[in-house]
Amino acid sequence: MLFRGFQTETATRCCRETLPDQARDQRSLLRDASDETSARVEHPFSIGRYWRAALVVFFNYGVDTGTVWKTLPFHEPILWRHVSWVRQSPDREIKEFCPWGWLFYRRVKTDKTFWRPMNRTVRLHRSSIMPDNPDPDSPIFFGGGTRPNNRFRALCDLAGIPPKRSVESAEQRPWILKDLRKTCATYYDEHLPESSVEILGHSVGGITYRHYAHRAPLAFRAILTLPQPSAFRAWPKVSMGSARAAGEVSLDQRPDQ
Repeated sequence: MLFRGFQTETATRCCRETLPDQARDQRSLLRDASDETSARVEHPFSIGRYWRAALVVFFNYGVDTGTVWKTLPFHEPILWRHVSWVRQSPDREIKEFCPWGWLFYRRVKTDKTFWRPMNRTVRLHRSSIMPDNPDPDSPIFFGGGTRPNNRFRALCDLAGIPPKRSVESAEQRPWILKDLRKTCATYYDEHLPESSVEILGHSVGGITYRHYAHRAPLAFRAILTLPQPSAFRAWPKVSMGSARAAGEVSLDQRPDQ
């Protein structure tokens, strides 16, 4: 339901790079995180663009909030050196080849690491926030602030998404970024049953683990074929410099061309 809410025309507008201008009274929640420290740091793109790219990652990989934005000292956010634009995975144990490249990240809760394939949507949105000369040790995403959930609730308000309601008590509660992980699992299991076990990095052991011995190739196929929300199809404009650096292909070009 949550990602379906972002498929509306209003949500698509809210996810565009002009997001902070959609609601003047909420600009303080959507400004650069550095505003909160009174030390403004200029970034090459607007906060709305960073958030749209972040939502693409939440949807496709079900990552933890600390994997996207470093809000606590022990968090390890995705850096530019964690992105590989080549077809072969840096993890040589992975035999599949991905035409769109690979993304590395670490789960906060389990400290487990992953090299995941990028589908076309993920790659294009990564390219949309790529500076002409990215620092390998720089985080990919900005704009989360010290409380990303507060900004996420503001985004939900702008998109007209109502609060979630408890089935037992009917109590209304605001959406939090952790809910995106559950939504990711639902979407994947509807698309390819059992694929969420590997994609979300759940621990599986014993007989159940042997039953899921095929799960890595299944996750690879699931990521590359997962239907994307329509809001993500409002393709961002990619600068020529970042497109050349990423070896980007056009939307009409086949990945093997």
